[in-house]
Amino acid sequence: MNREKTGVNVARHLLCIYLFFNFVVFVNAVAFRSTFLNSDFWSSAIRNGASDEFYEDEISRIDWEYLDDRNLVDDKKALVADMNDIIIDGMFNAAMTGDASVDQDVTDQLFDDHFEKNFKKEGYSSKQIKNARNDLHKAVENVFEGYKKDRKNNDFFNFLGLAYAVVLPAVLITLVMTAIVLAVLLAIHRNKMRPFVNILVSAFFALITSAGLWGLMHAILDEAASKEKDGDTALIKSFVGSLGWVPVIMFIGAAVCLAGALSLSRAAKRHDASFDDFDAKSAGITVPASYGASLTAGSYDTDDSDFAREKAEEEREYRRDYDDELE
Repeated sequence: MNREKTGVNVARHLLCIYLFFNFVVFVNAVAFRSTFLNSDFWSSAIRNGASDEFYEDEISRIDWEYLDDRNLVDDKKALVADMNDIIIDGMFNAAMTGDASVDQDVTDQLFDDHFEKNFKKEGYSSKQIKNARNDLHKAVENVFEGYKKDRKNNDFFNFLGLAYAVVLPAVLITLVMTAIVLAVLLAIHRNKMRPFVNILVSAFFALITSAGLWGLMHAILDEAASKEKDGDTALIKSFVGSLGWVPVIMFIGAAVCLAGALSLSRAAKRHDASFDDFDAKSAGITVPASYGASLTAGSYDTDDSDFAREKAEEEREYRRDYDDELE
């Protein structure tokens, strides 16, 4: 039985309704950051669905004189795959953050894996190899600068930039607000388990709602992809398929929250029952095991002594107050 005051119960429910909206924002911000605003997500989707022509178009942006020298490239397909990861990563970082730089280590690794051995085999000097390495780095950075400039004229890149600027603050603000609400609820509650029960219920409904929204979006995009007739159909399907795990994870999270809420709810009821014994002992009253039956029958075991009658009256008063509280 819930032993909290009426005002506390009302406050808990109102704050947890707020937390539902708070969690919806948090869950979707995290999901968005893990997909649309994650260069690894795009790199994987493009790698699995893009045509050879797409790769060639992106790689052709790199203005490096040695790139098409057949004597310097053993495995063009492997080279294109590695360069694609670098290019896609830089493309979306430049679009989202405006950062067009690339680590020297990244281009050095690319050079070491695909060119250095053949440069030496072809008789290039150490100085020429060093210059070629640096030129490759500059060529890649120039491509990223191009993506950064495209950001102003490309609606999709503009959208990613704005979303990137909003998502991280949204995550931080919702985390702070959740912590504040939790602190308030713990401070006003006698049974500290009850706020956690309601918070888990709020999280459950937020995850279910979000999973439904992402599932609907996935279905709409999948339907649109099935109607595409151009050469990008495989790429679009790969992108849509990469989103399929999002609602699944949300449903799993909802199930965990529901299980946790049910378990804590049972524990909270047991904890409430322990308050009855504690309150009775604090008042100097022994509540018999047959308390519920005695309430129904209205019987109290007393003897003729004044002390016994006094204790019985105290017990009746306590039970009346307790019943009033429950009502």
